[in-house]
Amino acid sequence: MPEFDAGHTLGVDIGSSTTVAAARTPDGRVRILPVLRTPRTPDHEALLAEVRAGLRRKVRPELILTYPHGWDGTRQATLVDAARAAGFDAVRVIAGPLAAAAYYTSVLGRPLPFGAALVVHDLGATFDVAVVVRRALGLEVVAAEHRDVGGAAIDRGIVRYIGGTGPVWQSMREPVTDEDRRLRDQLWDAVRTAKEQLSTATSARFTLARRSIEVELTRGVVDRLVEPVVRETMEVTRDLVRTLTPTEDPIGILYIGGTTRVPRLAAALAASGSAASGSAASGSATAGNAAPGNAVAVTVDRPETVLAHGAAVAAAADAAHQGEMPARRWWRLGR
Repeated sequence: MPEFDAGHTLGVDIGSSTTVAAARTPDGRVRILPVLRTPRTPDHEALLAEVRAGLRRKVRPELILTYPHGWDGTRQATLVDAARAAGFDAVRVIAGPLAAAAYYTSVLGRPLPFGAALVVHDLGATFDVAVVVRRALGLEVVAAEHRDVGGAAIDRGIVRYIGGTGPVWQSMREPVTDEDRRLRDQLWDAVRTAKEQLSTATSARFTLARRSIEVELTRGVVDRLVEPVVRETMEVTRDLVRTLTPTEDPIGILYIGGTTRVPRLAAALAASGSAASGSAASGSATAGNAAPGNAVAVTVDRPETVLAHGAAVAAAADAAHQGEMPARRWWRLGR
């Protein structure tokens, strides 16, 4: 039997651009660990080893890893194997939308009655939207869509906008040598950092290629690049909800993912309805009356942490609903 310290769980979400971990202690407190950058070509074992090294004390937590809905058992097993190689003994996996539902009910304290549906709008480097319905035996993802729009698309637009001519830019666009690849990685890291800075500032400055290139990026430029992302994600969400049966009418839509921090997108979410504030364990949650249907739109202060936090509390949420949400409906046991 896998060994772990009872009550200690570690939820980890390895995203396309960041890796987030949330540690839960037996008293129910949850701590978000420092966010890690996910490399362009991620090494899951190395990432998880770095997460493990970041734990405050040498506990043996039960690790609960999120994975995108639609991953088959082989891909899930590869993730579990990487965790075992990184030093974790007790490992489980949970689909991202179900981790989000655990956060919605356990952290935000919002009800999801039998037969009710929750829409999870996850806009990170890419876009995933799913509908989770409460069934007699637990939670079930009844519909889902994926689109290659989101933060990565915005980043590509920024690179095209700031891109110049000449050999330095050419080497960053089409790297040949190790130095070229290092400069390319610096370019993409600088763009992501500047985009994050524009969540609170109106402009951001950075240098590239050993300070030989100076760049200023404004929020207005990013807002223009965000517009098509806003339109497509909203349209995909509405179209997905239209496929549901009348008994699956969603009561809530949870907006998560780091890209929801971008001011233009945040404004679009706020425009979905009048806002009323409530408290949550990881910060404040804001709700308003929003399309689709009668669903209530819910945003959170740290949208990039929701999946990891939800994974960390999923076991406790499952125990609190014994007979309604048995573990087999929440996650597939690690091998």
